Amino acid sequence: MENEDECQPEVKEKTKKEREIDIELEKSRWSNRRRMAWVSLLAMLVLTYVILFTNFASIERLSVLDDVITWFYLCCASVIGAYMGVTTWASMKGK
Repeated sequence: MENEDECQPEVKEKTKKEREIDIELEKSRWSNRRRMAWVSLLAMLVLTYVILFTNFASIERLSVLDDVITWFYLCCASVIGAYMGVTTWASMKGK
């Protein structure tokens, strides 16, 4: 082919400012992911405390909310597990 350069897209080098912005965005993303995992863990602990140690949740209420509580624990544990897995994967990928 005579014009191979025409088929190749131009790769633009990022400026120093663009790289700094990318780094700040990545830090912000990880900070938000970490915060979401911590909030999920604290929510699970608070719910466990309320169920076990307070009179707020009677047996009748717990039997009605059984499925909701199960899904809540499952979703919170999934958020925590996903954060831990992605963090481990990202740290291994970076090495």
